[in-house]
Amino acid sequence: MKSKLSTLGVVFILSALIVSGCALTMEQPTPMAPTATPVPPTPIPPTPTPKPPTPTPVPPAPVELAETWVYYEGTTVTWVDMGSGAANSFPAPGIGHQVVGEWVYYQEGINGTVHRVNATGQDERFDFMDIPEDYWDGVDWVISPDGTQIVWKLSFFEAEGYEITLTSEIYVATIATGEARLLTTHVVHEHRTLTPWGFSPDGSQVFVHQQPYGIGVMFPVYGEFSVMDVATGQLTPLPDPMASQPKTTMGGPAALSDDGARLARFGYAEGEGFKLSLTDLASGQTTGIGTTIATDLGLVQVGDGMFSPDGSKLVYTVAYDPLGKETGRATFALFQADLATGTQQELLAPQPTRYKVVRFEDDGSLLLTIVWPGEGTGTFRLHPDGTLEHLSESTFLGVWQ
Repeated sequence: MKSKLSTLGVVFILSALIVSGCALTMEQPTPMAPTATPVPPTPIPPTPTPKPPTPTPVPPAPVELAETWVYYEGTTVTWVDMGSGAANSFPAPGIGHQVVGEWVYYQEGINGTVHRVNATGQDERFDFMDIPEDYWDGVDWVISPDGTQIVWKLSFFEAEGYEITLTSEIYVATIATGEARLLTTHVVHEHRTLTPWGFSPDGSQVFVHQQPYGIGVMFPVYGEFSVMDVATGQLTPLPDPMASQPKTTMGGPAALSDDGARLARFGYAEGEGFKLSLTDLASGQTTGIGTTIATDLGLVQVGDGMFSPDGSKLVYTVAYDPLGKETGRATFALFQADLATGTQQELLAPQPTRYKVVRFEDDGSLLLTIVWPGEGTGTFRLHPDGTLEHLSESTFLGVWQ
């Protein structure tokens, strides 16, 4: 009995275990959280290396175009490119050569017709001047600053018994058309001619003066200045700064500032020497600057005046004993007057060569040409330290524009 129970118990226990195991097998397992897909870390971009700031473009410095200088020698005019050195020459036989704009103007002779020639060799003769073939006197002429007009003077003597009349006729012409007209006729009973010597900057006026006829001097003698209206021919006298002083004479230079505002004139007062007078052409007001030109070298004359481009200075030539009666030969000095301070300095001490200033340079130097002796030619640079540099055997005329 005991053994059966035991067997049954075992069976019972095994059955229970089987049922229990089945129950365990049938029970749903606790679900596990799904494994997350790994997310790669957000990459941190590398810190960029800072770039240097883009520099603001600097415009290149303007390139100055090389100037073309014009020279004259013998019977030839030469244009020289100062950058490349290229040069071309054309014949221009005559006198009075001057550069205005793109043309070189010159005269066939002292009583001849005026021409102009350009850098391509084109030569134009001003036949509209209608100078008589038998004309014997000198022809004085000036070109307007813009090169569109020319004014010239013809003089004629007439004798009636012992009375001699000197007549000056002044004409103006438009160069492009050749249209000419008589501006004025000036009749005097003394040996003085009405002579044009310069235009106002705008070409509306011509400066004229009474020039003694036939006096042989080193420089032109200027007197009785007037302004002539080109449209009407009307003459307006300018004040004479020396008229109130006894025993005075007007001399050179007569120079006009580049802006046309001031006229410079020299006068000589006995016992006082030369005085430089500056006339404001708008108001007519005249101021004087005393000079310290030595007079112990004989007769003294003054000429070749030229304003600096800014109008602050006036350079002029002084001739000592110009006829050579005291010392046997003339000597020439170069002076500069500071018009603001009224001071004066000698740039070149007296020497036998007469130099004329033809250009003020930006570095303070001056371009000079030889005016006398007649056989001397050439162009020089006068440096601020007083040294002379020989630039050319030819005579500098100006800058082609």
